[in-house]
Amino acid sequence: PEPFSGDPESVLTITVRNQQLEDARVYLWVDGQRARLGSVRANGSQVFRHPMDGIRMVQMEFDVTLGPRCITQGMSLGPGDDVEATIPSQLVAFAGTCR
Repeated sequence: PEPFSGDPESVLTITVRNQQLEDARVYLWVDGQRARLGSVRANGSQVFRHPMDGIRMVQMEFDVTLGPRCITQGMSLGPGDDVEATIPSQLVAFAGTCR
């Protein structure tokens, strides 16, 4: 179930595309606070919604099963924003940090 499914003007909508051969758990960091959004199946996509009460510094974290944990660079996002993120099949193409 989605953590928040109310008015789209009060949520951040995130579409995650996973091009990995393994599932990935997805987390959202908002102003330094980590919240689990859910999972995205291998070679699948999933839409997540997270409540936002204003413009905040946001990062996404992807924990690939049997693989590394990757985190995006920070960006300022707020309610009503709609973003897309891709976990590439080759993580050297990821525009963040993987460990």
